[in-house]
Amino acid sequence: DIGSSPLLLATAACALANFALIYCGIAKGIERFCKIATPLLVFCALAVILRVATLGNPTGVEGQSFVDGLGFMWNPSRPLLDESGAVVGQTSVWTALANPEVWLAATSHIFFSASLCVGAIATYASYVKPNKDIALSSLTAVSANGFCEVALGGLMTIPAAVMFLGVANSESFASTFTMGFIVLPNVFGLMPGGEFFGFFFFSLLFIA
Repeated sequence: DIGSSPLLLATAACALANFALIYCGIAKGIERFCKIATPLLVFCALAVILRVATLGNPTGVEGQSFVDGLGFMWNPSRPLLDESGAVVGQTSVWTALANPEVWLAATSHIFFSASLCVGAIATYASYVKPNKDIALSSLTAVSANGFCEVALGGLMTIPAAVMFLGVANSESFASTFTMGFIVLPNVFGLMPGGEFFGFFFFSLLFIA
């Protein structure tokens, strides 16, 4: 029954929420919502990061602790896997930094974030007061976006992926965004009020 499909109902609710915000305009709709939703989204992200950090090694498998997840996230070197997927070694940091694909991935992320934020500033420039600094606003938007994506999004998703799925499976994801929808429900299931935090977090993320 199409009318009772959870996915379609969630999509319809999300579409209606977005329509309502846009219909109210920039100041009374989008800006007002962002002033309320952004701090709440950051609070939820910090709560999830705290829970991920205190999980330790939920699966009990060697090499799948929170510290291993941090190493996988911040270390540009990558583990060497055998045919079975077991970790048998690791490339050096210098070898990884000499790999053009590492720099291409970093540059692509910077280009996407910068172009997205600067484009948003240019789009809404007609709503900005004459005494506002467009360059400073653009820099602020890029910095905030980078912090939320890398520091918050990465810290609550990538270590959790290593903890629950292992290094080999974490490598297979095309994006951290996709990874979050698979990994974070495991974290919400192991934290107090997880159903509330999960519903709240994903609802805000969908609307954002």
